[in-house]
Amino acid sequence: MYESFNWTEQARVRKLITEEQYLYILGELKKLPIAINSLIKWTNNNLTI
Repeated sequence: MYESFNWTEQARVRKLITEEQYLYILGELKKLPIAINSLIKWTNNNLTI
């Protein structure tokens, strides 16, 4: 996760992406931990061995 933030920041500094693209990617990356935790919780609650 943090590596993705780092590479996105480097791409912005090197002007490989626009500020608008950077902000969009950053926003999507910030949503991921919540989505992953929700998926883990759902999996633990609904799947049985």
